[in-house]
Amino acid sequence: MLGHDPSLSAADSIDIQRRMLGLLVITFAACAFLTFLPCSISLILASWFALLTRPWMMTLSKWLHGRTTGAAIATSAVVIAMLGPIVLAVVPLVRSALELASEVGQSRQWHDAARSVVGAGAGSDVNLMRLAQEHVSTAWDAASMAPRTSANVLFGVAIFVVALFAFSTNGEKTVAWFR
Repeated sequence: MLGHDPSLSAADSIDIQRRMLGLLVITFAACAFLTFLPCSISLILASWFALLTRPWMMTLSKWLHGRTTGAAIATSAVVIAMLGPIVLAVVPLVRSALELASEVGQSRQWHDAARSVVGAGAGSDVNLMRLAQEHVSTAWDAASMAPRTSANVLFGVAIFVVALFAFSTNGEKTVAWFR
């Protein structure tokens, strides 16, 4: 047998195996935690909405003669129909805020306000170009964050939809399994 030490007793060998198995379980649990960390908000919200809509889903399941999958699909569709407009309203608001920031940056009144903020009077010369160049990397980082944020939001919405359906369909079985 590979790695077998004849000087170890059977009890010591089993103890070492249990410790290694425990270490392996802790490692896998830590990896799973780090994997699901970005999804945690979506998973928590999905479980919350599944819990809130559970009574309605059970009533709908009775109307559908015990078909919990159909009731879960209908419940998930209603929740998405209620939350969809809210999510879709946020996207234009963010775009409008970015456009407003761009227009404010190009306006002449903004330059006068910037001069007063950096300590110069409205008539004195301040090198706003130098000030802008110092902070251009920060602005570029903020601008490049928008596509990543959109991808993260889409990923979060997809996780929410799948988790809502899963929690609605199998929530009771999962709770029973944990008990």
